[in-house]
Amino acid sequence: GESSEVSGIGGTGIAYGKITGFGSVFVNGREFNTDTSNFLVDGAIADLDALRLGMVITLKAETSNGVFTGKAFDVIYDDELEGPVAVGSIQTIGATRKSFIVFGKTIVIDETSTQFEGSSFAGLLEDDLVEISGFHVTDNLIRATYVRKTGVLDLGTSEVELRGLVKNLGAGGQGFQIDGVSISLDGNTEIDFVLEEDLLVEVRGIINSATAVYAERIEIEDEVFGSNVNGVSLQGVISGFTGNLSSFLVNGQQVNASQASLFPANAVNLLVDGLNVEVEGDIVNNVLIAEELEIREGEAKLRSYVFDKSGDQFRLRFPPPLGMVTIKVNTQTLFKDEAGASPNPAFSLADLASDDFVRVEGIEINDIVTASIVKRRDAGNIEIEGEVDAYSAGSSIVIFGLVYGLSGSTTYSPSSPDIDIGDIVEIEDDIPFLGDGIADQVEED
Repeated sequence: GESSEVSGIGGTGIAYGKITGFGSVFVNGREFNTDTSNFLVDGAIADLDALRLGMVITLKAETSNGVFTGKAFDVIYDDELEGPVAVGSIQTIGATRKSFIVFGKTIVIDETSTQFEGSSFAGLLEDDLVEISGFHVTDNLIRATYVRKTGVLDLGTSEVELRGLVKNLGAGGQGFQIDGVSISLDGNTEIDFVLEEDLLVEVRGIINSATAVYAERIEIEDEVFGSNVNGVSLQGVISGFTGNLSSFLVNGQQVNASQASLFPANAVNLLVDGLNVEVEGDIVNNVLIAEELEIREGEAKLRSYVFDKSGDQFRLRFPPPLGMVTIKVNTQTLFKDEAGASPNPAFSLADLASDDFVRVEGIEINDIVTASIVKRRDAGNIEIEGEVDAYSAGSSIVIFGLVYGLSGSTTYSPSSPDIDIGDIVEIEDDIPFLGDGIADQVEED
């Protein structure tokens, strides 16, 4: 927790979001030059090589009249927590999501949108020590964008890190709790402030049991943003949305988007708690007055083979006679190669070839998907997930304009589906290569 308040005076703004590309560093669709930046990674001086795709970082960056120039002064990465995957806590959520618990916080991972290091979506195990970066849905629910396995739990030895509000502070400041985890300290603990109830702190130390940590160091955890900042780009998850654009939270920051330009234009009808968005504007008296609001990740997911590409888009092909789906990419699209024994670390649109098998996640507008993530993978089953355009029970279902057939062998989850137009549904076609255009599995989200 090394971030501090920034007034915005003298042309310094803040960009907060996940890393989608390197060269310099790409965050929230912008490239920030880091040639002269100071890097702070988990409190230690570092450099660009310490960063990874999917990490959520804070950039203190140069602005001119409140607009980012593309130069970063400070690049700060601080993980959300590091600790063991709690025994018995791994839960499967549909085909592509899981959740687990670390120190009382629920972590949700996704096969596509979460980036893994040292482990994988399928390979995560109980008692794995993991470092988590991501966006808060609530205080105790984190949608992970980056997960790194750092080891396996060894009580009395493993180093961990957690942050939260001080609760049940003992007499004389000896001992407290964070999210039900007991924190002990002694004369060897590094701390240079007086502990108080409900203070936001970060604790680094040794785990002695599933619910007990000895603190080697305790720091006050500053808020990312100050009360008045001229020039803010914030990516995060919506909470507290009641249909009113003038008051809701993004990653815990109060936002007023009543005068903002929206993308897509009908975004006000799409906003719900849990949706990933990006807002840009100025913070005035602790409220981010948004000038722009963009939905960053929608419910469109596709897995298929590339047919062709042109300019800033490519097409995915599906079983004849279903046809194609157009995928558009932009500076906010994260590309990652996970195919074969030696994936290309610099994978980009330029490297995408016909018949590559890819997994795409993004936002669908009028049957065209704007991709937030494109991953090249080893070939697998055809899959689409999106909004139902039309449905005829036992006959057909239409998503992205693709008319998928339904047959007696199609399995449903739940087993008695209640599918309406506008519902989010996932279809899987299990036959190798392009499949046969008949849905093998239909799952309501």
